[in-house]
Amino acid sequence: APLAGTKTRDDSSRTWVMRSTDRGLTWQEHGTMGHQDSGPSFHEPRIVMLPDGRILGMMRTPSANFYQAHSSNGGQTWSPVKETPIWCGGSSPPDLLLLEDGRVLCTYGHRREPFGVRACLSEDGGDTWDLDSEVVLRDGGLGRDMGYPTSEQLENGDILTVYYWQDGDEVRYLAGTQWQLD
Repeated sequence: APLAGTKTRDDSSRTWVMRSTDRGLTWQEHGTMGHQDSGPSFHEPRIVMLPDGRILGMMRTPSANFYQAHSSNGGQTWSPVKETPIWCGGSSPPDLLLLEDGRVLCTYGHRREPFGVRACLSEDGGDTWDLDSEVVLRDGGLGRDMGYPTSEQLENGDILTVYYWQDGDEVRYLAGTQWQLD
C-alpha cells in the first residue's frame, strides 16, 4: 500500500510502502519511495507492478512535474526519484494502469488551463513517457477542482477513465470517458 506523510513531528514529508502478509490484519513499513530531502515534497503515491517484476511508483508534487521511482525487490528499496516530463503542479495524483499489451497508462487531472483530464503512455515501464502523444480525455473544466482519475481496461480493449468533475453550479460529481488507444 503506497502512503505519504510524516512518521514523527520532526520527520519531513515522504512517500513509502507498507506491506501485509496476513491479508491486511497487520502492516509493516516496507520501504521509502521518495523523501523530501531528495527533491520537492512528494504526495499521494501510486504504484503498479510491471511485467518484468519491478514496481513503478509515481508521486504528486506541489509545484513540479510528477516524480517517479522503481523498485526491483518488491518495494524494499527504490531507485533515486526522477522527474517525469508530465506536468503536475499540485494536480490530482496520477493513476497507473498496466495495459494488456504491456504498456503503462498514466491518467491525471490537468489543473492548469485548459483544465481537464489527460493520459500519457510508456512503452518501457515508465523509463520514458510519450508526452508528444498525450491524450486529452476531457477539457472545459472551470478550474482546478476536478481530477483524481482512475482507469480500467475493458474486455473489448477500450479504456474507461472515471474522475470527479464540477459544472457551474459547483456541485461535484463522478464523470467518465470511455476511449480507445491508437
